[in-house]
Amino acid sequence: MSFLGLMLRTGLRHRWRSWLALIVLVTLVVGLVLAGAQTARRTSTAWSRFEAAYGFDTFAYSPSPIHSLALPGVVSTVQIESPAVGPPACDSCTSQINDSDFSVQEVSPAQMTHLVKLESGRLPDQSDPGQVLASESLAPLGVHIGTVIHVPLASSAQRAAVMNNATITP
Repeated sequence: MSFLGLMLRTGLRHRWRSWLALIVLVTLVVGLVLAGAQTARRTSTAWSRFEAAYGFDTFAYSPSPIHSLALPGVVSTVQIESPAVGPPACDSCTSQINDSDFSVQEVSPAQMTHLVKLESGRLPDQSDPGQVLASESLAPLGVHIGTVIHVPLASSAQRAAVMNNATITP
């Protein structure tokens, strides 16, 4: 038995660098596997974690204001007004803005944080008519900070015509 211990100690003395390299390699592989498993778990639970933190948004459109929704799970409502608009025009955009994919929505300043979550920057000053919050979907068209988009709005006198599906020129 002492001979076997002597041989193991002698072998360890000569091969300690290779054993250390093997231990480091195994540690790196196990670490990468655990990191990959953690990433996969976070990816698979991303939607449920987002929904738990911020809730689920759904939209109900109505020509008149809905003051309360008596539906299970509804915690809050935000009133959004969407005025009738004409085709948008942008001089500095790289391509034409498709007016069927474009909408203007008015939200009160108090309700703005319930509707959007900024990842960077700041919300626009709503007392300044030259500041708006634009969707990131306009970025491929060349819209950036400082871009001016001209949007003709329907007048209050044209609202009844819009509600009756009449064709108007804002």
